[in-house]
Amino acid sequence: RRRRSGSTSPIGDPVMTTLAELDLTQATWLPICALSDLTMERGAPAIIPDGEADGSPVRVQIAIFRLPGDEVVTVSHYDPVTGSYVMARGLVGTRLIDEVEVPTLASPLHKQVYALRTGECLDLAGKTALVGEAALRTWPTRVRDGVVEVALQPFAHGIAP
Repeated sequence: RRRRSGSTSPIGDPVMTTLAELDLTQATWLPICALSDLTMERGAPAIIPDGEADGSPVRVQIAIFRLPGDEVVTVSHYDPVTGSYVMARGLVGTRLIDEVEVPTLASPLHKQVYALRTGECLDLAGKTALVGEAALRTWPTRVRDGVVEVALQPFAHGIAP
């Protein structure tokens, strides 16, 4: 069984649309780095444009992870529980959810666990988010000709600090 939009996570938060459900045919893809620059199951921080506010460009910090099979995922570098930019230093692992092995990321500070593909918080570890729900914002990510690319707005989704 797979959770769908509108259902709730194990801790009761709403589940966001999955990246597979987005239409990326009109996405603007930003090259970030070579796939070979990423270490397996380790995060790498980067800064990307994220629209405008009051006529000025906005930038956001992301954390990019290379998973087994050369799958690459991108989440916010911002920890929604502590307000620190530390998620690229988190611990990559897996959890069995509905009989499916899901790649996870544990915050390096208080060990909240998030599903890497969706940003969904799986375990708050007794804490609460600073603002809104405890979830990591995610970006569609692909590898094209050995280069990691991230789709820019409006395709990023989840909670933005």
